[in-house]
Amino acid sequence: MVFQQADGTVEFSFLRPDARCVALAGDFNAWHKSSMPMSPGGDGWWRCRFQLAPGTYQFRYLSDGQWFTDY
Repeated sequence: MVFQQADGTVEFSFLRPDARCVALAGDFNAWHKSSMPMSPGGDGWWRCRFQLAPGTYQFRYLSDGQWFTDY
């Protein structure tokens, strides 16, 4: 899930309770697999929040070596 925050940041959330590591990759970071690690929230959700210029982006989550699409 993706949420636009009131302060202009964008929060990405991905439910993966059994994951050991999750990262975010997309055209905003040249699809780099490890430059945007996500943090576990303790509730099964992994999150990452950062400033992102307005626009349309493609991205996927990488969890324990497997790619996932956010629909």
